Amino acid sequence: MQKSPEFDFNKVLDQTLYTYMVENLPKHGERQDSHTSLSEHDEKPWSPAQEHGFVNKLRPMVVLIGVSTIIIGAVLLLVVLLIAGDYDKLYATEESRLISLMSFGGLVILVVSGMMLLTSLKLNKKRVMWYYILMSTALCVYIFVLSVMEIHFALLVLERDTYKVIQIENSHFLLSTACVVGIATMLGSVIHFVGNVTVFTYYNLKYIHPLLFNCRA
Repeated sequence: MQKSPEFDFNKVLDQTLYTYMVENLPKHGERQDSHTSLSEHDEKPWSPAQEHGFVNKLRPMVVLIGVSTIIIGAVLLLVVLLIAGDYDKLYATEESRLISLMSFGGLVILVVSGMMLLTSLKLNKKRVMWYYILMSTALCVYIFVLSVMEIHFALLVLERDTYKVIQIENSHFLLSTACVVGIATMLGSVIHFVGNVTVFTYYNLKYIHPLLFNCRA
């Protein structure tokens, strides 16, 4: 009597696994077609700036910053030119004209920086906007130093006028006006710094982020 052939379980398992792989896994040509179809219908690379729309939201704010910088700088520049003598009288710098000259130079730079910002937005100039950020940062420090000098000279005027008995009320008026102008100048430096941070955020999302994520803004 013949013996029945032994049942090879490993062989049956290998055949079953091979059949499953052949039926379910795509072939090499099908893989290429699938990759081609995905590349053809694939969307643009993901961009955080596009996802949240920060660039489009910040652009009107940056334009407003540029226009406000030019208008405020031009108006203050005209005021300083018209009352330069009285302006120096507040800080007792009639001879050197230090405060009026420093204010005049800062306001001229302020107007020029606003024009640079609008030009960079209009012509989409990356380098011009970068120069604006550097100039605006230096201008923030300059305005802050100017405000400290105004307050310092105002205190010197107060110390000088404490020994005077005549026209005490005028000295108090000069002191209060000089201090208010100095504090307002310091507040202006803070506001200008906030605007500079906004422009830098726009610059970062518009030009730096696309380079980091290898995508177009």
